[in-house]
Amino acid sequence: MKSGFILISLALLLAGCANSDNLALTTMLNKSQAAGRYNGEILLRSLPGGRNMEVAKAFEYVDPNNVRWGVPEKTEINGASIPKYLWSVVGSPFTGLYRDASVVHDFFCETRVRPAKQVHRVFYDAMITSGVSKSKANVMYYAVIQFGPKWKSVSRRNICEGKYKPESMGLTEEEKKICKFRTRTIGPDPSIPVRTKFNRKDFEAARKIIEAGSFSAGDIEKLASQRRG
Repeated sequence: MKSGFILISLALLLAGCANSDNLALTTMLNKSQAAGRYNGEILLRSLPGGRNMEVAKAFEYVDPNNVRWGVPEKTEINGASIPKYLWSVVGSPFTGLYRDASVVHDFFCETRVRPAKQVHRVFYDAMITSGVSKSKANVMYYAVIQFGPKWKSVSRRNICEGKYKPESMGLTEEEKKICKFRTRTIGPDPSIPVRTKFNRKDFEAARKIIEAGSFSAGDIEKLASQRRG
């Protein structure tokens, strides 16, 4: 009788462990889905000279809001969207866990078919999806917000007449509506990117604040805004 009780207790315990494991796995999958996902294998090949890389196979990143960010085959990238000082902090944009996020960010900074704020945010989301630690993702997100390229409006030319089809970049019907209208720009083209000169002192000060606390992406955006004055 006693041995039967022990066996039943053991079975219940194992069932409980299995349920806990299933719950943990479900929670992990939900978190993974909430952080976005990559569709397709991300393959890069080095181009002559060793400075630039080429995307060997098209892929896309789907962000937490289910927005598609497609990177077409034969896209040429060079990591220029990431401030070079960060290369010495976290490594080359083509190595490590943040590599895939940097490819997406590089392409959309080059084409500028979506607003700069949205493009920098997808860099953060894609880093989290790739397994970059929250602390490191926050530091890098701050750096691209402050010192990465910025543009005042999307590039109509790159959406409507560019090298890549809008569909291959994941653009929606709403985003493609810009092609129905002819626009005339007076003065400098607002889609041309500009950069704020990298300030190492500001970056290192912000880095200490970020690494000492627990921040959301929204917190990092507010911190960057405050430090810009």
